[in-house]
Amino acid sequence: MKHINSTFCFAFLLSGVLITSFSCQEPTEPQKPDNRSLSLSLTDVDVFTASLSLETKDMILPATLTLTRNGEIQSSFSLHKPDTTIYDSTLKASTDYTWQVLLKKGDQIEKSSNVLTARTLDTTSHDFTWRVDTLGYFLSIVRDVAIIDDNNIWAVGTFYKKHANPDSTVMDEYGIAIWNGVEWKLKREYYIENGKPDLNSSVDPEAIFVVSPDEIWMSAGRTLIRSKNGRMQFFNTGLLNEYEGISKIWAKDANNVYFVGIRGAILFYDGSSFTRIPYPENINFVDIWGDKDGVVRAVGNQLEWGWASVVVKLTSTSVTNEVEGLNREDLDENVQTDIFTSVWWSDSRKTWFVGNNGVSSFQNKKFKRLFSNAYGENNNHSIFNRGKSNTDIMFCGIYGQVFHFNGATIEKFNNFFQSKNPSYRLDKISYNGRIVCLGGSIGGTGSFEDQTRAIVVIGKRN
Repeated sequence: MKHINSTFCFAFLLSGVLITSFSCQEPTEPQKPDNRSLSLSLTDVDVFTASLSLETKDMILPATLTLTRNGEIQSSFSLHKPDTTIYDSTLKASTDYTWQVLLKKGDQIEKSSNVLTARTLDTTSHDFTWRVDTLGYFLSIVRDVAIIDDNNIWAVGTFYKKHANPDSTVMDEYGIAIWNGVEWKLKREYYIENGKPDLNSSVDPEAIFVVSPDEIWMSAGRTLIRSKNGRMQFFNTGLLNEYEGISKIWAKDANNVYFVGIRGAILFYDGSSFTRIPYPENINFVDIWGDKDGVVRAVGNQLEWGWASVVVKLTSTSVTNEVEGLNREDLDENVQTDIFTSVWWSDSRKTWFVGNNGVSSFQNKKFKRLFSNAYGENNNHSIFNRGKSNTDIMFCGIYGQVFHFNGATIEKFNNFFQSKNPSYRLDKISYNGRIVCLGGSIGGTGSFEDQTRAIVVIGKRN
């Protein structure tokens, strides 16, 4: 009998064991790819606060995430839906920041978002030099103002002058005052009757808007007036009844002009013709504003009660109620219902409203009060606002008050009046970031020859 080589036998047995072992092992499934993702973007940034938008994909929720700022952990939060908004409100002005969101397991980072970079806004200067002028004789008033350039500012309203004949009791009436950089000059326009000026019927505009240096729109009741290349053109659209009139104008350009007024009046001009956009007549519109992106809003108040305001969004053919029957339950504080008097914004994501109870910003469907109104010369009481940016806004109001918000603080100006007479009233503003013009009226002594006078205030940033 032949002997089997022991080395060969051991190798054979070992290979058999290995084959048996491999043949009994379960086949492994391929690992699924990890498609989870975190995406961070900037929604808004001001002087002290950044609004960050977080979007996720394929996350198992709820999930605990970590926010870092400039590489340092700021907070942890629980995410219950695929996207959310994160507010970082402990920032410094004019400072660069980076943010990132992390999904961590213990000390290990499983997923991280992109690194988002932004710079907070700087505050603007409160330093202005002021000039105050009164225009006209008794019963004069400025109803609206518009800056064309630093040496060409228009104020519209009613301005009376004593007749050239000192013995005459007839007053000369003007509707436009123009600042030429040195002084105000009064200008008179007449309604056109049968193709000719009616010298007994002076035009007293209520609203003005500058489309370009060569094109200016005004309104006087139902009559719309365009000054184009220095030539006045009058339009009676036939779209307004005897109880309606236009109170404010806004235009994106010469082919997109909006007019709003009392009893639900909304008109649109496309460069060649007017159309009326239907709206209930129980609303008096008091202000309108828009931006380069084509977002246009108007605010109005209920005619019958004056208790509630509406905010509408306009297009050339439609009007949509954005906020209806507005009350202040959404505010951070418990205050009364506001009756809106003005609206303005530079970025439609954050809108500034002025109401009878104060000034509020509206962002992410929430109102936040900047300051409250209260009657009395030592209290704040704003009526109207216009601005250049969210860190450069002017407000004006009763007692001749002027306010400037620089993104962080509010400066109040009214020391340029010799007295804080409660009948000093500033109703309208035009502001280009260098010059602000405000218009209104001052009450007189009450005698026949010393009643209200028109007032214009010009402020130049130093």
